[in-house]
Amino acid sequence: MDLQLYLLSFDVAHFGKCLLEDSDVTFKVHRLYSALYLEAIALGKEEAFLSLTRQGDILLSDAFFYDKGLYLPKPIGFPKLERKLHVEDITQARQQAKMSKKLTQIHHQYFDSFAMGEMDTSQQLNELLKDTSQFYQSTDATHVHVEGDPYRVGTVFYDEGVYLGVIGSSHDLLVDLFKSLQFSGLGGKRSAGLGQFTLTIKEINSNVAKRLTTKCDYPVMLLNSSIPVDEQLEKSMNNAHFIVEKSSGFAFSSGLKEAVRKNDLYKFMAGSTFEQTFDGNLIDVAPNDFPHPVWNYSIPLFYRLKEKADD
Repeated sequence: MDLQLYLLSFDVAHFGKCLLEDSDVTFKVHRLYSALYLEAIALGKEEAFLSLTRQGDILLSDAFFYDKGLYLPKPIGFPKLERKLHVEDITQARQQAKMSKKLTQIHHQYFDSFAMGEMDTSQQLNELLKDTSQFYQSTDATHVHVEGDPYRVGTVFYDEGVYLGVIGSSHDLLVDLFKSLQFSGLGGKRSAGLGQFTLTIKEINSNVAKRLTTKCDYPVMLLNSSIPVDEQLEKSMNNAHFIVEKSSGFAFSSGLKEAVRKNDLYKFMAGSTFEQTFDGNLIDVAPNDFPHPVWNYSIPLFYRLKEKADD
């Protein structure tokens, strides 16, 4: 796999959740792919982009923090109970368990220590929590104006030097689409000036890169929200640890006066862990009688877990 790191530097963005007043601090792969596909349409490259995606030449992760290195999702089901954090009493164990639940992302340098249960103190966990909490400020009181009407929008302001990093294929077309997207913006309320970013492309840290995979029999962690093809779904769930999340939203078309709700799709969340990899696909989530397909990217990218990896 020829992969690289796309670093997106935002000042302020709105990545919608259930309410306009709320915003996620990062974004899922289906949001990114939809935005890239719109850029491909604008450039007359949509068929080429779809073809490359179906061939497996366009791989994308969810967005993770990047600050002096890439952060990874917290692995679900880890540390294992039999080797959980080394503590002297049950009170301390419970305290550490609560702190672990609050973690969402872990710097790649500390990932194995956490997954293997080698973080011995609450102070170490607290430092990990402080890391990501200092990267941004969220607010639900930003007022923007679109065509003269005021809106109350949840926004995220990012600290200088903090990026959202996406692992992606190094194909020239994907690079061109990312470059175009930085001016169009990503997320909601772009017409109000939200979501524009500055793009930097760099190599992936070698220790991370060698553990990225789409095919292997070792235990793996999912790096994007995905769902297996039907014939692999049952097998993929054996001995797996996962959270299922709903991917939903609204579809727009120039031939319709109003946005229409997409069909809901339930996917495994990034950080879910499995005994082996599985295959995914592009899934059409267009509602009935919609004039064209609406693609939800569900092609998995995995990170090999170290306990059975031979590195």
